[in-house]
Amino acid sequence: MINLTRNIWPFRSAQKGGLSQCTDDALYEIAEKASSLNDPCNIEEESYLLWVMGRLMMLDEVASPNEELFQVHPQGSGVRVYRKRVGTVEFCFLMFEPDGFIPYHDHSDCNGVMRVLKGEVTTRNYDLLEQTLEGMVLQPSAQAWMTAGRMASLSRHRDNVHQVTAGPDGALVLDVFTLFSHSAGCRYMKVTSSECWSGLAQGQLISGEGSA
Repeated sequence: MINLTRNIWPFRSAQKGGLSQCTDDALYEIAEKASSLNDPCNIEEESYLLWVMGRLMMLDEVASPNEELFQVHPQGSGVRVYRKRVGTVEFCFLMFEPDGFIPYHDHSDCNGVMRVLKGEVTTRNYDLLEQTLEGMVLQPSAQAWMTAGRMASLSRHRDNVHQVTAGPDGALVLDVFTLFSHSAGCRYMKVTSSECWSGLAQGQLISGEGSA
């Protein structure tokens, strides 16, 4: 049984028109939704991701954790992170310095929604077509420039490999990951792209799995 506790989020609520738009309530509802999936391995994943995006969209403002709670990101450059795990969902706040970045990585056996809270980021995504002992074959799938308020998603099979780079003023980003197994996490890799963006790329793992 998953114990979902409401009073766990170390930030304040935002207000809209006199009605409380509580960040902690929204994140609790997402975790509760994930815990109620009857068969997580056979869900309609895109519908679920749209639901998560819709719930985050209801918040005009997302309150972030206190800055002193952030820690240096283990793989990023100029990035600090605050993580909170509730049941099968990990909420990850990322604070980017100007031009800070997180290198290419996947999110094996999980999906996610990204919302930019402040600043801007650029993302470049790949689909994983094949994995062998020699490495990975990747297909370019999406690239985007995202400003505050914009959202994007990745599924277990779509856009799952990506890198994220902040703009000249830095950025604050919220990632919401739903994990579908105990081994779910991210693996960092070196990606060698072809000269043409639409061409296939090769990926080589450079570190093992960690947090989503």
